[in-house]
Amino acid sequence: MINIEVLGESFPIDKYDAFLKRDSGSTIYHTLEWKKVIERNFGYKPTYLVAYNENGICGLLPLFFVKNVYGKRLDSLPQTPYGGPIGERESTQVLISKAIEIMDTLDCKLLLIRSSQYWEKIFDPLNFGRFQRWYNQFVKIDLPAIMWNNLSKTNKSNIRRAMDYNLTFEATSSKECLEEFYHLFRLTYKRLGFPILPYKFFEDIWNIMNPPGYLKLFVARYKGIPLSSTLNFTFKDTVFSAFHGWDDKWKYIKANNFLDWFSLVWCHKNGFKKFDFGLTSRENMGLYSYKSSFNSISQPYFQYCFPKKSIYIKSFDLVKKVGNIVLKRLPISINERCGLFLNKFFV
Repeated sequence: MINIEVLGESFPIDKYDAFLKRDSGSTIYHTLEWKKVIERNFGYKPTYLVAYNENGICGLLPLFFVKNVYGKRLDSLPQTPYGGPIGERESTQVLISKAIEIMDTLDCKLLLIRSSQYWEKIFDPLNFGRFQRWYNQFVKIDLPAIMWNNLSKTNKSNIRRAMDYNLTFEATSSKECLEEFYHLFRLTYKRLGFPILPYKFFEDIWNIMNPPGYLKLFVARYKGIPLSSTLNFTFKDTVFSAFHGWDDKWKYIKANNFLDWFSLVWCHKNGFKKFDFGLTSRENMGLYSYKSSFNSISQPYFQYCFPKKSIYIKSFDLVKKVGNIVLKRLPISINERCGLFLNKFFV
């Protein structure tokens, strides 16, 4: 028999962490550390559902109550690439049914589940809609010589070009490098027309995720100058590339190719089995091709919506397109001051 409990302060953290470590579907975003990052910065109210049977925890569904321009919703997980239920398949249906009950009590118009897993057998009978707008791309780590042979010819040429400029690669968890990363992140998000999250957000990530050893910064430098940097999470056998920034005026040096290649080499050297590039929009074929040049594996990534006829997806796409146009023209300082607000109320 499967029972459901809402995660509270008295819940034994060691049992929660032990479940994440043994479950094959868990990610860094299912951790309580990431839960704390989201709570502190966006103020969403968490409702983490834990399923358990006679053997202990058998399933988990992390949820946050979100209220913004789209109305009220339960979301697993907002501001996060990966979420959704994990654990034994038998527990998933019970967790989802409980989430629908909670959704009704909170007067929510939408239950949103983000997942790279196929849940049709469970979700279709419950009248969920399925939307596939992204791909999850990742590289299986192998010997560097084998990974190198699997790169595209163009990618190899770009990496060699960067090496001719004597770029250096650095893997660190220093706060000084976090500031360098943030400088590049601001430039990139301004250029792409995305809301710029404030430095405090990344400072919270550093303070919360670094002590347990979940944080790693990768930096590519030219004559000591940081040209490209990624903020990565390490969890179990996977490195998650979470945030990226680069200085476009140096793009001819191909620092991004250099950085991502030596990130794979670093993964091999440190015993990781997978490097997760994150999500790629179906509309962004340039980025898709770039990640594919590293011989990445591509998997469909879904959003499951209840009820099926939710207008959230189409509304979000429209807001995003308009927002990109406006934010590209907005001064970077104003974008930065408004970034957290925009993410909270329009995502």
